[in-house]
Amino acid sequence: RTSSELARFIKDETELPSEDLGRIQIYESHSYVQVTAEQEKGFIEELAGKEFLDRELRVERAKARR
Repeated sequence: RTSSELARFIKDETELPSEDLGRIQIYESHSYVQVTAEQEKGFIEELAGKEFLDRELRVERAKARR
């Protein structure tokens, strides 16, 4: 999976404007997607429970670094 595949999926599945989609970091077990604060709640609600590459998404706000 690539960040462009995930970005395309997000654009297809949400009403998030392209300019509000920021950096995407993909790791083996999880990914981080940066969105504007104004779009955060709707973004989480729109993607929660959807499937991407045969995996159900668990979407939550990232915890602050310590």
